Amino acid sequence: MFAGTKRKLAEKQIMAFFEKLRWQLATVISQNNLLFILKFFLVIWTHPLPPGHNIFRSQKTKHV
Repeated sequence: MFAGTKRKLAEKQIMAFFEKLRWQLATVISQNNLLFILKFFLVIWTHPLPPGHNIFRSQKTKHV
């Protein structure tokens, strides 16, 4: 029980940290830079992966 409450506390701290980080990023990054970053990630995401590197396929369904 104690370990469970400790974990919840840690999760709260982590969430608070990320919330703070997100606000800092929001103030630092201008709208233009944000759009550039989004485009950059979109290009990476839509770029075809080499065969055998399908991220949506689990190890079990991998054809040998």
